[in-house]
Amino acid sequence: MSKNNLFYLSFLLWILASCSKERSSLQFVTPEFMTNDQDKLSNSIFFIGPELDSAKAEIIADCDCCASHLAFVDDSSFIYEVFCLGGDSYIKGDYVLFGDMLIIRTNKEIVDEEYEVGSMEEDFPITYEVVQQEPRYLSYKVSELKGKQVIVYSKDDYTEYGIRDSGSVKKFLEELRKEKVLREYLTEI
Repeated sequence: MSKNNLFYLSFLLWILASCSKERSSLQFVTPEFMTNDQDKLSNSIFFIGPELDSAKAEIIADCDCCASHLAFVDDSSFIYEVFCLGGDSYIKGDYVLFGDMLIIRTNKEIVDEEYEVGSMEEDFPITYEVVQQEPRYLSYKVSELKGKQVIVYSKDDYTEYGIRDSGSVKKFLEELRKEKVLREYLTEI
């Protein structure tokens, strides 16, 4: 939530409290969702996968296209990289954190890379395609497991888990920006 929206919401709550008949017993309290929790995720990377080993607090991702990195670049934007044998996908967007609820919104454009058949072992050029999609909103639960920050997304019979990684967001972005298409895609981040 932007600072302007927080100001207006605070002002509205103050007006409502001022108009109440029981003035003397009212106290203005800032609701928990209005606190700035984004700094809890800013400049962090999560390794994402479909299984969580809760005994070791590790992600298990032993399948194609099921491992990802979710990097929170600052207090409002993210980049999501999905790893696939045929080529990775890159999704960017913005997010808000309300206590233990993380809501991300994807942008309309995603970038898909594709290897030529048999080129993973060889040095063939990679092709990139910018794909248009409707923005999506995803809600994650933020918690802690054995001292590690964990995020969980679940819908219907699909669940994915993420554990905060020790990697550097700066190095993560530098690596992505080596490719011209991704450098252009990430200009706003």
